[in-house]
Parts: sequence; structure tokens; C-alpha cells
Amino acid sequence: MRQVKSPKSKYSLARPLIMLAALAVAFLLYYAVTRKGMPTDFTYMFDAVDTEGAHEWAPFTEAQQDSVRRALAGFRESERIDSLGPVTLRLLDRLELKDNGIFWQVRQYTVAGEVTGRFSHVLNGYLIPFGASRKTPGKLLSDVRIIRQAYVAGADTCYGPSQADSTWKLYTGNGGFGWKNVRFAPYEGALTAFFEPGIIDIPENLYTRECGKGYSLHRYLDQELGARVPAAAAADSASVAGLIDRRYAPVLRFAIAAMDAEGKRKPGSVLVSFAVDSGGAVRQLQTERSSSLDTWFVGYIAETFARWRLPGPSAGRLQYEFSW
Repeated sequence: MRQVKSPKSKYSLARPLIMLAALAVAFLLYYAVTRKGMPTDFTYMFDAVDTEGAHEWAPFTEAQQDSVRRALAGFRESERIDSLGPVTLRLLDRLELKDNGIFWQVRQYTVAGEVTGRFSHVLNGYLIPFGASRKTPGKLLSDVRIIRQAYVAGADTCYGPSQADSTWKLYTGNGGFGWKNVRFAPYEGALTAFFEPGIIDIPENLYTRECGKGYSLHRYLDQELGARVPAAAAADSASVAGLIDRRYAPVLRFAIAAMDAEGKRKPGSVLVSFAVDSGGAVRQLQTERSSSLDTWFVGYIAETFARWRLPGPSAGRLQYEFSW
């Protein structure tokens, strides 16, 4: 009798390769999240994760790392003003960097307009220069460890995540350095006035409470703007859209632009539907359509939208299309 052999699946060799590829992708995702963390809010606008890949960078030797740290050391500052619809932000960003890589940074926003006050982000950490770009002269990549950080909003103070890893993509030259959208120049004033007295000690204060998850300038502005939304009778899509356009959307667009330090995000839009209760809270939020396939990014917009305070109650479900 002729023995019938079971035919081998044509996929028998492909399956191990598919499993290996899946494991590689899972490892890369795990590495990215544990080392660099999930994407952060726009108080981290200096953070620019490397997207070109390791092939772009020529790694430094230990001697070169020391040389880079010495070259970057000093007292630096950057200033900018942004008009965001109902508020204007004036940022004074000061960075003290030691020649051993230890740094202190205070990002102080003065808020004017419908919201007035000050919001500060205080950081202590150190950097380990990784390498220089093979393509762009003066462009450096550095690993960064945030040792401690704190936020100060008026009289309210809290501390953020500690021992967090990040990456800085630096552009050097002309006596200064910075990130693609932030440029630091040498500080020329009195060193005793560089930092506000006591502010860099705040992250060390054992009595400082922990911030809520994802706390940031963006959340602070949304909270303060929401507190000033007038109560209203039943609202329709047009009136609510007008308020969002004037009050919240400019701040959200600023946040998105700040997170996209390399300017690589394409324009797009997200359509959401929702209801508003009698207290002005957004309820039953759903994403109806999005031009972006980045689930984290779309989720960030939805999470932001869900914390807005709007006129209500709404007469049924409303829709709003946010564009960036």
C-alpha cells in the first residue's frame, strides 16, 4: 500500500519569520516606552525624539562626550511670545548646564488675557551626549535623564515624574544651541538673578504633592479657561463650535505644534460627536472620523476635548471638527 504523506504547509517557514518580526516590533515598542516614555505634553517642547534612526549618528567616544559637555556648559536663556486667542504667553526659559552634564532648567510662562498669572516648570537632570549627525553639521543627539521636576501654578505646587529618560536633538553654532523651535543664547546678566530665589529647590521639597497624571501648561490653561465659560441655556453645534474656536482650539493647536518639534506632522482634522450636561461637562464623546492614523495623537485630542467646559445642556448630540 502506498503511504500517503501529509503535505507540508507552504507557510511552515513563513510562520517563524512572522513570529520573529512580531517579537522584534514588540521589543522596539517596549524599549521606546520604557526608555523614552509615552509622548509628553507641550511643556516638553524641547524634547525631540530621534526619528531618523541610528544610521544618521556617528557615536561619540568618552573623550568626545566630555568635550561636548564642556562646550555646552554655561548659563543660557530663551524668550518667546505666543498669542493664543484668549491668552498671550510670554516664556522665559533659563538653563544652567554644568560641564559634567548636570543641568537645572526653569521654564516660566507669564499668562495674560482672559487668564492672568504665572506657570513654571522646574527640572533637574543630566545629559549624556550620544553622537553627531552624519548629515547636518552642528546637529547632536543626547540621552537625557530627568532626575526631578515640579510645576508651579500661582500658589499651587506639585511634582511630576522623576527618573524619566528622554532624548534631546540639539542644534549648535553661533555661540549658542537649542532645539529646532527653541534657541538659547548666552545669559549676560547677574548670575545671582538667573533663577528666582528658591525655585530650583522646589523639586527637592519632600512636602510637595504629586501632580495629577499628565499635568502640564496645557491642562492648566484649559482648567483656567473653563472656569470662565459663562453658563448658558441649551446650546447647539454652531454656538459651541464658535466658543471652542475662540477659547480652546488655539491652545490645542499650540500644544500640537510644540510637540511636533521637527515639523513633520501633516495637516489634518478629527470629527467628534458629544453631548454637554447642565454643568458644562462633555459627555458621550466619540471620534467619528480622523485623517490621522496615529491612535495616540487622536486619543490625545479626544482626552483634551473631554476636559473642556462648554455651555450646556446641549439639545441632543453635537459635532465639532478640529483641524491642525
